[in-house]
Amino acid sequence: MYRYVEVVESGTGYLVLTILSLGLGSFGPDMSARVLWTCVALVLLDSLSKVLRGFIHKVYFHGMSCAQVAVGQGISSRVVLGSFTLLNGKVRSTFAYVALSAFVRLCAMVAQIILGVFLYKAIPEVKGHPDYDKDWSLKRLHEFLVVTCSCLFLHTVLMEVLILFSSYCALKRFWLDHLKGLCAFRTRCPASLDFENLHQTPDFPLWERLERIRAEMEMGVTWYVHCGRHFWFSHVEAYSYKEDCGLPGYWFHSVKELVDMVRDNLPRLSEEKSTRQGRRGRAVGKVSMALASLLELSLKPKPCDSELFAYAAAEEEELVDHMQDLPQTARCRHDVDAGLDFARAHGYLAMLQVLKCCPPNSDETRLAASIVAGFASGLSVLPWQPCSSRCGREGCRQHGPLEMLADDDFWYVTVDLLHEFRRQITSSECAPTTISRPWADHCTPLPANANPDELTAAAASAISSFAQAASDIHAHLHGHRRPCTQPNPLPAIDGTKPQQDEVDKGYVRRLSNGYTTLSADGWPLETRHPDFQVANDVWVNGVLSVLMRTDTVDALLQLASKSDKLLDNLSCNAVAHSIRTLSALFSRRMITWHRFDDRLLEHFPPPMASIYQLSNKDIVKDKLKRLIGLCSEPQVHPRDLAGTVQSVSSRLQLAKILISQGIRDVDEEVAEMLLQCIGNWRRALGPRDVDWLTCEAIETLRDLFVTSSQKSALQPLIWCSPGGVNCLRLMLNDDRKIFDHPLLEDLLHPEMESQKIWSSDVGTHKNSCVAAAAGLLAELMKSPEKGSSFLPKAADNRQFYTTLFMSLSSILDPEKMHTHTDLANASSSWDESASRSWAFYLPQFNLTARFVLLFWESLGNPAWRPAFGLFENINSFVNEGAENRMENFELAVNSLLATRYAVTIADLVLARHPEFVQSQIDHTIVTACFPPLVRFLTRSIPRLQRCLGLEAWEDELHCEIKNQAAHVLFWILPRVYQLQFAAPSRSLSAGNSRARRPTMDPNTKDLWSRAQDRVGLALEELQKWAGLQHARTKLAVTSHGTTASTSTEQSTDIAHDLAELVKELTPSSSASIPFPGSDERAGVTDIEAGDLPPDKAHREVV
Repeated sequence: MYRYVEVVESGTGYLVLTILSLGLGSFGPDMSARVLWTCVALVLLDSLSKVLRGFIHKVYFHGMSCAQVAVGQGISSRVVLGSFTLLNGKVRSTFAYVALSAFVRLCAMVAQIILGVFLYKAIPEVKGHPDYDKDWSLKRLHEFLVVTCSCLFLHTVLMEVLILFSSYCALKRFWLDHLKGLCAFRTRCPASLDFENLHQTPDFPLWERLERIRAEMEMGVTWYVHCGRHFWFSHVEAYSYKEDCGLPGYWFHSVKELVDMVRDNLPRLSEEKSTRQGRRGRAVGKVSMALASLLELSLKPKPCDSELFAYAAAEEEELVDHMQDLPQTARCRHDVDAGLDFARAHGYLAMLQVLKCCPPNSDETRLAASIVAGFASGLSVLPWQPCSSRCGREGCRQHGPLEMLADDDFWYVTVDLLHEFRRQITSSECAPTTISRPWADHCTPLPANANPDELTAAAASAISSFAQAASDIHAHLHGHRRPCTQPNPLPAIDGTKPQQDEVDKGYVRRLSNGYTTLSADGWPLETRHPDFQVANDVWVNGVLSVLMRTDTVDALLQLASKSDKLLDNLSCNAVAHSIRTLSALFSRRMITWHRFDDRLLEHFPPPMASIYQLSNKDIVKDKLKRLIGLCSEPQVHPRDLAGTVQSVSSRLQLAKILISQGIRDVDEEVAEMLLQCIGNWRRALGPRDVDWLTCEAIETLRDLFVTSSQKSALQPLIWCSPGGVNCLRLMLNDDRKIFDHPLLEDLLHPEMESQKIWSSDVGTHKNSCVAAAAGLLAELMKSPEKGSSFLPKAADNRQFYTTLFMSLSSILDPEKMHTHTDLANASSSWDESASRSWAFYLPQFNLTARFVLLFWESLGNPAWRPAFGLFENINSFVNEGAENRMENFELAVNSLLATRYAVTIADLVLARHPEFVQSQIDHTIVTACFPPLVRFLTRSIPRLQRCLGLEAWEDELHCEIKNQAAHVLFWILPRVYQLQFAAPSRSLSAGNSRARRPTMDPNTKDLWSRAQDRVGLALEELQKWAGLQHARTKLAVTSHGTTASTSTEQSTDIAHDLAELVKELTPSSSASIPFPGSDERAGVTDIEAGDLPPDKAHREVV
């Protein structure tokens, strides 16, 4: 419709130009100067407007096909002229082709209105001329002006309609929806909801609606360009002429229409291939176009502004390989809308018909297998997508996929598909087919020029997708075993769990599938936990019945090891898919976006299957062990290993299989393999998915070490490896910019000197491996067998401990712990704020965002649609959505766990090496570590978001942090007093000339003074805390006698011992407050090392 109005407007514009040109040539001598120059200005204005808009269109889209325009929306610098952010930086508005064209048209319309008014006012002057009745030329001039003004008015109206076209359409939809809502309310007819766009309902999060609508707007620009260039193209022609258009079939047809096109043309496909002798027939063209379009749709994630997806454009293959293996990103590989439409259109049955009816190793068979692989991997994600609360009919978003997975017909289709794919990976020379013409035999030999690797890779990918979906459903059904992450067992009603309490809602917030598929670090969907019990009993068991066959497992192992002679030229993708399938079967699956300190064997859901269920379990175990030998580290960059058995993902999956299945006689080899994965973090530093993958490798290595019976052999192995302790120390710094080249050279192990330091010249985001690295390092140190004996002695390697404690100081900073306001109870109504002043009320209206998103972006945009209502309160959504994002949750959890392990590491080092306190701790370490430790002990620690439901787990960590901080302070406090009272200022004031230090420049002196002030304030705060502890102890003794609670006995002992030490070390002249019951002591101006109480300086707190 917009295109038709634009054609009429363009014609009207040319009509105005023609009339003005004729008028100037015919009636120019009879015109006054005012009328003449007004007409000239109108001619120039309309000509300039058309030329300028044509020039803009040419500059933006010249040399680009329609498919390239679709890909370049929001990415190409030629398409985006400028951009700015809205809504706390979460939305980016771009100034591109549509905005620039609309701006030109708007300026032309305003100028035309002004000039048209001048021209209209000249009509009475012409008619009032004294010679008007006698002079025919004046009458013709009058008629010319009337016609010109009429055409100008029509042209102005059409320009205004084009500029506000989308706004008018939105108003029309609003009133129609309002009338339909009244009709549905009065008649209570659920069918009227069929016209409702679910994404436009308030039941969806604002960010979800906003991102989807903006993606639709970008698609609308592409369709506008296509219609302007070659609207006469059919879907087959558009796909065939790739240089000019190249748009896939889903731009012209729905998913159901494409599936029906494949199904309807299958009977004629074999006949055309046999009679045309290689010539492309109509049925072949339609089937090929439909299959290719479905394939592209199945592998196409939704666009978004996430940093992870921005990296996908540059490293697409490697990222896709990582995305399907990471719980944080696996859900983002799927276009859930297309996947749901494909399932509702019985697309899996249609692909099975293609596999049955087409010859093996044909393009149609390969495309069908790839389509199934793309859509099947999202079967476990579809039930998590929200639906409208007003949509109570059968077939809604959550009910539809669950009912399909519990249906016997879909079970049969899945099992038949898996059997077809199993035959593809187990046979290579001939394959069975049920087609009758033109092949008479049931076994069709492969063509001489055919490449079996492509079909084998597609079949292996499809098997992997079904296995991944089944494993995901199985893991979500069983959940985590730890109480803080285990949902309460509630009865299922209508496919979803009923009203859940706060604990269950918090559990859903910790599940990765409970978040949007549009962004890897996005927002929660506010959806319920689906009940997968029936789907597990029916569909998952059907998948296992095929995948747990002995020949299937053997074929997968052959693909992974490349041991079959017929598979010498097998593509690397098939190898990765086979290992991915084995991992889905035999390893424990992570379903949360963070570990939350859960251990693989103790807390993770059980594996979907066990090797010990196989009749040849010993052979399978031996083959899995032999796969470790193929994972030796090559001397190439990790991006060259994507999809191979040597990739980081494949190594990690193989390690999880061996640990989950209890194959522990190869722990050293598995540890070496995981250390290689961790070592790749240095060389692949940059994208966030690499951090996530490295974190999982570190956590898996920790699982291996904790449960291994070979700790004595694993400790030196981890120490000597380039991906061991030295790499872990690098990860302890959450800000990678603090590293310079000399420090990197010092931290690198001698064996790594030949490798390039990729991390030295790459600026990246905040390091997210801190918590995992600190946890593994703490686990190594507190091992009961050798403890920290694998660490060097303090006297032998001073630099090691200096960099270690400086790295820990970057973690022990309460200012860096992210505090978030829980807005779960924020009001969504403006009635409560009606009594407040406009100074509070006006910012909540978000005027800038409303003006840009609801007005400016609608100008001249044929595909614009409002994401929210004009008077809808979006302030609570904006604030809560900005805080309640997976990215913020992850940062908060990482900060808490990193703080816990950093304090533990410091305590273990000081306890195992007490000589380090006097020999290594200097003013730098004291200034960096002492004030944060005091704040952790004396103040409340920032808490996590309440919506996560981790209060009990969080309280336990807070108590542990405070206890460990008290331990560390007990060790270093004497040294702190010694350094603080031996400061240069005191020495100089005492007149000790031999203690004078070299003269410091003003900047250094100022830094030194501020550092001393921070330590002094921390000491005062600690003294106040000690005084309060003495008061509480005295009050507890007088009130309750000597009875103490067993749960807090250890914590009380530690606090009491530390308070006693503070009391003994504090000089009376510098004490901030008097201790209750203490006598005045003589002032001490300096504390020497020999004056410290020996039993207090180095005793160990139990």
